[in-house]
Amino acid sequence: AEAPAVEEPVAEADAEAPAVEEPAVEAPVAEAPATEELVAEAPAAEAGTGEEQA
Repeated sequence: AEAPAVEEPVAEADAEAPAVEEPAVEAPVAEAPATEELVAEAPAAEAGTGEEQA
C-alpha cells in the first residue's frame, strides 16, 4: 500500500514539468518582438533628427 503512495508524488512532479516549460517558451518570444520594435524606433528617431537639423 505504501508503494503506490510513493508513485503519486512522482506523477505530480511530471505535471509540474510542462508548466515550467510554458512560461520559459513565452518569455523569450515576448521579448523578441519588443526588442525589434525598439530597434525600429531608434533609426526612425535619428532620421527625424537629421531632417530637423537640415
